[in-house]
Amino acid sequence: NALLSGLNNIDRLAGNGAGVGPLLIRDRQGLALYAAAECWISKPPDVSFDREPTAREWTLRVASLERFDGGN
Repeated sequence: NALLSGLNNIDRLAGNGAGVGPLLIRDRQGLALYAAAECWISKPPDVSFDREPTAREWTLRVASLERFDGGN
């Protein structure tokens, strides 16, 4: 969350695509791999402060996703 929040702030403050960068998601337990040369945050997560931990869901967009759906 801290890394994505920092990238989102840089993008909003700098403008002109400063927050566009590469994406690589790799499943370390299997063979799935997702990559893109251009990725950006389209929506930061909704935030709630509860007594229990809650998930925060970031919405990312990519220009052209390369995808390999491998199994475990």
